[in-house]
Amino acid sequence: MFPSTGCKSCLLRWGPPRLALLMAAAALSVAVSTHAQTIPSSARVTYAQGEGVAQQIRIETLLERARAARKAGRLVQPPGDNAAEYYAEVLKLDPGNVEARDAIIGLHSAIRTSLAKSHGQSVELQRLDTLASKLTMQPPGNLVGASPVEHYASHPQHAAPPPPPPPPTVEQAPPPPAQHAAPPPVEQVPPPPAPQTGTPAPGATPPAASNGASAPLAPREIDRILANLPYGNIVFNTPDRMSVNRPQTIQVELSASATVEALQKKITAAGPLSSDRIQISDQLDVHLTGANFLIQAMTPESQPVGTLTTSHWEWRVTPTQSGAQQLELTVNAVLRIDGVEREFSIQTYNKAIDVNVDWPDLLSSFVAANWQWLWTTLFVPVVVVAWRRFRAKKPDKAA
Repeated sequence: MFPSTGCKSCLLRWGPPRLALLMAAAALSVAVSTHAQTIPSSARVTYAQGEGVAQQIRIETLLERARAARKAGRLVQPPGDNAAEYYAEVLKLDPGNVEARDAIIGLHSAIRTSLAKSHGQSVELQRLDTLASKLTMQPPGNLVGASPVEHYASHPQHAAPPPPPPPPTVEQAPPPPAQHAAPPPVEQVPPPPAPQTGTPAPGATPPAASNGASAPLAPREIDRILANLPYGNIVFNTPDRMSVNRPQTIQVELSASATVEALQKKITAAGPLSSDRIQISDQLDVHLTGANFLIQAMTPESQPVGTLTTSHWEWRVTPTQSGAQQLELTVNAVLRIDGVEREFSIQTYNKAIDVNVDWPDLLSSFVAANWQWLWTTLFVPVVVVAWRRFRAKKPDKAA
């Protein structure tokens, strides 16, 4: 590593001051390189923790935006400000995020509906459709191989920024050799298994069933599923007065995208209109019940609910008793949990109705209930008196 003879003569011509400066620069370079290899591990841990906190803040921000967009009805539109894209961004940062994964699967029908309306021209909707399809087929927690999130993020528009360069590693000295060799391990023979009997030992945990049935979901998991349901508008007519044996029609209109004013125009039945904004699912059961009413469903009470369509329910209601009566409208969400369809109550509406009796109905009901008394008290005496008068007039005519 020494210079050649010509270079040595050059160094001699530089003189002692320049040679001292050159040697100081070389020593400083060696010191810097040595110091870079002695960065404490605590500094590297702090650096990694800072990166993790920043990523978690980014994930929480995206989840808040996704929830707000979902509640506002911006499921897949407009581009760049909708729930589906926000959830997809979360999955890029955290592929195992359960909330974002379930939300993308739940929005799959809305994504396909919007993709069909765009005639397959939206590249973003195509990527979201592919992501939702692969998440549906892939069980939760399966991160082996190329995940659906990697396929979604492979496009330049959604590619994640490159990770920062790793901090320099510190070479640790190998541990000193042991002074005395440890004795070889003694092979222990396990005790023979105890004979299985019908009754388990006290305090022992019974073995899990091997029939393939999954464990029931925890209450927190059910709460999370219900909290992620989208919102929609519901409108229905509520008559204040009805008459006995006089049927009337009750109608319900519900949509995830239509406004209340648009739904009110679809109601053709008589009576004041009521509206509300409630959570909905892709299948709803709507029931109308009430004592002293004959209720006939004109449409299926369990119906699928689309994103861009309007669902309609209708009943033919006939009061059977006068006075103050009560009708109850119940909306239930049908969700598939653990492979079983279950109903969850979303909203219940109670309506007090004053049922009157028209005078023709009242008269006919009175006659039907008291015809024997009327026959012996009124009709028979009237007929007898009329017959006697008729017979009394005949002799006068003969004379």
